[in-house]
Amino acid sequence: MNDLKKKWLITGGVFVFAAALTVLAGIGISKMTGTKKSEVPETEAAAAVTDPAEPDENASRTESRQAETDQAPQGSEAPAESGSEAPQGSEASESGPETPQSSETPAESGSEPSSEDTPGNDQQSSDTPPETEPPVPAVAVHALSAEEIADIRANYSDAEQGFYTGESDRDEQNRAKSCVTRDQLLNSSIGNVLIFGPETEQPTVYLTFILTNEFAPNTEDLLNILANLNVKALFLTDRPYVEHNLGLVQRMIQEGHEIGSIGNSLPDGGLVKLGLEAMCEDIYAFHTFMQETCSYNMRKFYFSYDVYTEQAVAAVVKMGYQVVFYSANYVDYDHYRDIDVNNLLMSLQYQTHPGCIYSLHTTNRASVEVIQNIVPWLWERGYTVGRLP
Repeated sequence: MNDLKKKWLITGGVFVFAAALTVLAGIGISKMTGTKKSEVPETEAAAAVTDPAEPDENASRTESRQAETDQAPQGSEAPAESGSEAPQGSEASESGPETPQSSETPAESGSEPSSEDTPGNDQQSSDTPPETEPPVPAVAVHALSAEEIADIRANYSDAEQGFYTGESDRDEQNRAKSCVTRDQLLNSSIGNVLIFGPETEQPTVYLTFILTNEFAPNTEDLLNILANLNVKALFLTDRPYVEHNLGLVQRMIQEGHEIGSIGNSLPDGGLVKLGLEAMCEDIYAFHTFMQETCSYNMRKFYFSYDVYTEQAVAAVVKMGYQVVFYSANYVDYDHYRDIDVNNLLMSLQYQTHPGCIYSLHTTNRASVEVIQNIVPWLWERGYTVGRLP
């Protein structure tokens, strides 16, 4: 029995000693490796990136991400927070992803279609200025002093010149060469003269209509046609016309057309027949009349009868106006003349070119009806109908 007890005591002591060694070994390994009692499995940590977290957990994750970033080797790129990795070999732009430059990018909701895809009226809607009155010119229209008139007399010719564009001699843009020459001479010596419209990325033409004190037929029909086509025009008129057709003139302004000046009166042979001082007084009288009657500041001027002098042009420009001529016209001022609309259309088509300024009258019915034909014809050929700047 004594031997048996000794064996049990020895065996129990061995087990106790082994257990003690196991406990001591576990404590030592834990201290050496620094292992925490609870670790988050990698799968749970990955899931936590996309799962919403409580505020205190967000703060702890921010600290842990910052620690991982600090421990990352230099030169390594941290993956994007969205979880998508950039393709190898691509360089990230400092300003973010590049915007595709393709013209096939879908338009935003509510945006207008491009002019290339939109024929007819819709094409013109993006070209129509929103204002109903032209901007105030850089130099306000004002009466000239005696000193200014004397300076103009001393530096410019008083020889009368006519203006005609019907010849067949044309340049590579189909512009009458007489217009090209006159444009170069007047703008180099005086400036602020419009014989052609400005160069534009899309070829553009411009409509002008001359309204005089003699007749006012067809103008209302013309305004209806322009409204249906959604195009704007420049109406050049004098005081007697405005006095007798105030409602039509106010409608022109309200619908976004521009009013230009021919002068206060319409003497035979044109305003240049009045002499320089009287011409300037006549023009300024009509300007103040339009301000007082229509609250409107005119900024363009046209020489009636197509007669001008260099002195007259210089004086009108000095007053603050742009002088408007034209580069395509038709003899349509006689309301008694029977004009064939097709012949008128072919004439205008023949004279068309980029920057073309058409000059027509409303006294003849054909000049109103032709607008319904020429505008769609222009659209089909890539032109737009604009308003002179």
